[in-house]
Amino acid sequence: MKLPLTISDFIAVYKNGAEPEAIIRSFWERLSKMGAGPSGDPALIYIPPWDEISLQLQSLKEIDKSQAPLYGIPFVVKDNIDVRGWPTTAACPSFAYSAEVTAQVVTKLQLAGAIVLAKTNLDQFATGLVGTRSPFGIVKNPFDDAYICGGSSSGSASLVSRGLACFSLGTDTAGSGRIPAGFCNLVGTKPTPGLVSTRGVVPACKTLDCVSFFTLCVQDARVVLSVAISDLKEQEQEPRFSYPTNFPRWAPSSDVTIGIPQNPLLFSSSYKEAFMKAVDHVEALGWRAIPIDMTPLFEIAKELYDGPWVAERYAAIEEHIHSSPSSIDSNVLSVINKSKAFSAVQAFKSLYEIKFRAVEANAIFQTIDALLVPTAPEHPTIQNIQDDPIGRNASLGTYTNFVNLLGWSALALPSGFTEEEKPFGVTLIAPGGHDFSLLELGELWHRNCRLPLGSNLRPFTDPDWAPKQARSHSDGIRIAVVGAHLEGMPLHWQIKKAGASFLRKTFTSKCYGLFSLQNSIPPKPGLKRVTAGGNEIEVEVYDFPLSSVGEFLSQIPHPLGLGTIELCDGSWVKGFICEPIALEEAKDITSFKGWRAFCSSTI
Repeated sequence: MKLPLTISDFIAVYKNGAEPEAIIRSFWERLSKMGAGPSGDPALIYIPPWDEISLQLQSLKEIDKSQAPLYGIPFVVKDNIDVRGWPTTAACPSFAYSAEVTAQVVTKLQLAGAIVLAKTNLDQFATGLVGTRSPFGIVKNPFDDAYICGGSSSGSASLVSRGLACFSLGTDTAGSGRIPAGFCNLVGTKPTPGLVSTRGVVPACKTLDCVSFFTLCVQDARVVLSVAISDLKEQEQEPRFSYPTNFPRWAPSSDVTIGIPQNPLLFSSSYKEAFMKAVDHVEALGWRAIPIDMTPLFEIAKELYDGPWVAERYAAIEEHIHSSPSSIDSNVLSVINKSKAFSAVQAFKSLYEIKFRAVEANAIFQTIDALLVPTAPEHPTIQNIQDDPIGRNASLGTYTNFVNLLGWSALALPSGFTEEEKPFGVTLIAPGGHDFSLLELGELWHRNCRLPLGSNLRPFTDPDWAPKQARSHSDGIRIAVVGAHLEGMPLHWQIKKAGASFLRKTFTSKCYGLFSLQNSIPPKPGLKRVTAGGNEIEVEVYDFPLSSVGEFLSQIPHPLGLGTIELCDGSWVKGFICEPIALEEAKDITSFKGWRAFCSSTI
């Protein structure tokens, strides 16, 4: 049986009557036959028994398909990300522990219907960009066994590129979610630091770490990221080192200016030629390309490994270094032990230096919308890395190391193939908070390149590209409306005027009461969170552009206001609430489960 690859493939298969259990079992059986670790497929570290997959499928039966954008979609996670009851090794067997709680990002994906199948290999403790620093084996490139897959999220990239999972989770501190994407013909999404929860992730550099995503197409990246983003309430429940802000997205049909490196640092003639073709593609899209001096960015990048910031990696596994130094890969230990040469004073000086240089770096975006760089300056063979494990690894971070230090967002994209028939990738970079703007540009890029998916799994087709009107998320604020602003109601015109996009019809959690307000013109309800006697209340959720939220709020009359309400799936969005004093004489209409049903009953 030919198995689906992308989210649109899965939607089509399930629409035609296939059951998730049969599809998921086929994926799991393929992985089980391959096996994990040195004696099996090096891309895999842990494959759970079928009983554990079956439990997830049982939970799937309780999910409303219409509210589950990842319904029945199989994915895998890097083995520094926790799944309850599964071992987490970070590619170091003596470090392994059984996770007591599933990482928050994995939980969000499961609540949206996704099924996690396995844990994947990585450069030990996520320290490396090569995929060769693991006792579970070297992850080879899907296009050529002689070449590296890239790391540290090597296994996650390999499995998606080979069509063994629809998408996967990696992590990205210095490029670990972008380098493997470039080498495996994948889309690698590196969110703005802090946008996606890292709770339940073994830290590499806690202040910089991001959970990243590998997909076959940009449309899938958009869906997965939309689900994975932490809402404000979730962000308040864990320590935060970054405070991301969403900005209004660009309109890609308008004038777009792309910065490209003034003198691109590339180590082979085939890579130079491939990047020249990428620049030609920028112009073919109608975008304007202008050269950018990369010096300030390269200077910032030096602080990550050549300065005291490397001490953060030591802090992450200090106890294990002391208790079991022999269990740590020699190259990983060599990198981390560099931290011993730096003092706390030097660490603060490094921080100051980055902040000062960030002013100059951010000024780049005064003249461009995004920066386009080669994802990597070369594609080494496994033998190249074995001959020079530190130097060749370090050079791979040329265009990746500075991004998280500056709090920026990035999207790695397939761009073509070299004369050696190896994938060549580029990365779009923007300031923090412009993640969905990059996806806008990335979708146009990917659609116009029309490259085969992954390791030549199949051609790119139109269903792999989402037309603008079908998209489910933009850089805005989600607001749930409950009464006169519902579709067909008297104040719905205010939503249309604001340019808000309809996301979904759903219900609140069972913790709310609904009341018909007295002397309100036009008639309106009031929503109140209650401790007893509550019910699920029908709401409509809209995505409001940030630029129009202020005017919309100014139109909300007393005693209503905007607060935060809980939806039936456990997520939280902004929504209409009411001052308690106005409810004292209001009619309790909670039993109708919604304003529309109540209005219909009075006709």
